[in-house]
Amino acid sequence: VDNILNRVESRDQGRDFQSQFTMTIERNGGAKKRKFNWWAYREAGSDRSLIKYISPRSMRDSGLLIISESAKESNQWIYLSKAAKKEPRRVTAQDKGKPFMGSTYFYVDLERFRTKNFQAKLLRKEKWQGYQVAVLELQPKSADYPYSKIITRVDLNSFVPVQSDLYPRSGGKRVYQAEELKKISGIWTITKSSMKDPEGQSRLEVKSIKYNLGTKKSFFNLENLKLS
Repeated sequence: VDNILNRVESRDQGRDFQSQFTMTIERNGGAKKRKFNWWAYREAGSDRSLIKYISPRSMRDSGLLIISESAKESNQWIYLSKAAKKEPRRVTAQDKGKPFMGSTYFYVDLERFRTKNFQAKLLRKEKWQGYQVAVLELQPKSADYPYSKIITRVDLNSFVPVQSDLYPRSGGKRVYQAEELKKISGIWTITKSSMKDPEGQSRLEVKSIKYNLGTKKSFFNLENLKLS
């Protein structure tokens, strides 16, 4: 099981990427669409992400900054461009288990998976929706982690998690699914995904993505989070 988890974490995801996503939030028979840019940077032991909203107008220039170091807990800051106090706000450990900007994704769902955060058990291997997968049970080591348990299916060809049942400590169950997986610039990329909870679902779709453009680590800072 450790070998599978190491392959998940160490698979080629590019040193950096620049992308544009849409998010469709479906609740109560209605749908809201969001569009945002997403930059990421990765190196051994360090990850950075910056998300900046393009639309709707009421959310334009709002965003999220994630900084993760292997020896520490990840840090997140949310910036709301229309708030009375226009300063980034730290996302607490408790808030990471809350919806990101009204979607069914939690803040923690936007962080990169780290094997060091979990105890893992291999439940079985099986064929699932055309994939040969390993089904793993993940138990978080930290009591502050928003989920008490995750059952995930890892594709044994790409080592991408293609489906997960997530159990929040607050109760209930949420289901993540990679709905489309493509190779882009030689890198396995989830181009469509969804997160369902009892009230509805959110769908993420990649509209464009470019890898290894040379984005610098220093780009990921609070000033660029606030930049309009």
